[in-house]
Amino acid sequence: MHGVRAWVLAVGLLCCVFWAARVRALSPEPSDLGSRAEQPPPSTSLDSAATRETAPPGYQQAAELGFQEYERGNYEEARARFLQAHRLWPNARVLRALGHCEFELEHYVAAVEFLQQTLSSSVRPLNDTQRRETEQLLLRAQSHVARCTVLTVPREATVLIDGVEATRDVAGAVLLAAGPHAVEAHAPGYLLGQREVTIEGGVDRVVQIALEPEPERGAAAAPVPLRKKWWLWTSVAVVGAAGLATGLALGLRDPGEAEVYGGSTNMVIPVGYPDGVGP
Repeated sequence: MHGVRAWVLAVGLLCCVFWAARVRALSPEPSDLGSRAEQPPPSTSLDSAATRETAPPGYQQAAELGFQEYERGNYEEARARFLQAHRLWPNARVLRALGHCEFELEHYVAAVEFLQQTLSSSVRPLNDTQRRETEQLLLRAQSHVARCTVLTVPREATVLIDGVEATRDVAGAVLLAAGPHAVEAHAPGYLLGQREVTIEGGVDRVVQIALEPEPERGAAAAPVPLRKKWWLWTSVAVVGAAGLATGLALGLRDPGEAEVYGGSTNMVIPVGYPDGVGP
């Protein structure tokens, strides 16, 4: 009987060990979480005594408060705290946290810019795991934006996108989020040029705007061709009709009834009698 109990206990213990190992094997390690946006970024708190001595006063507190707000899902507040820490001490770790905040807020252009700065920063650079995760998140953010190259004539024209002056790179490109945008260009001496463009994530666009010169001030108006002066021809027709009617009236009138006014007395002399003598 005791042997059977021992055998049962041994089998039960082996089963417990087996299932515990099985569950552990299937559970992801923290590093396997990759760049899933729902996971908070690694804490930006200072992780060594040497770092604490290097960081300026207020940095650690701002960074830790930012991380706490991020964990609560308060991304606007977290971004404000991380920006405060960034102003005190710009480095790759806090830039990475800012990139995560902008991604969660769906500010994909800002997310791309922060994550690119993260990968190029040499101050508190990322470790290999952090770099891989940041590169993955950068790819996700880039799928929501595209480069829009705006070519203008004249080339020095100022470009506004959605009413805000755009900062273009040397190739004339600007990074835009997916969706509709209003593109305007203006330059002294030219009329305003406008275009409506819809950006598709991951698909670069080229927009060309050729501005038209403004009309010269004080320039004489172009002469109107004679055939287009309708008012002139209308006047001629009216005068001609009136003259024709007068001629017909005089031609049909009896000569004996015609009268002539003359002399200082303005005497009326009938024309129908010889020598102008009346009856």
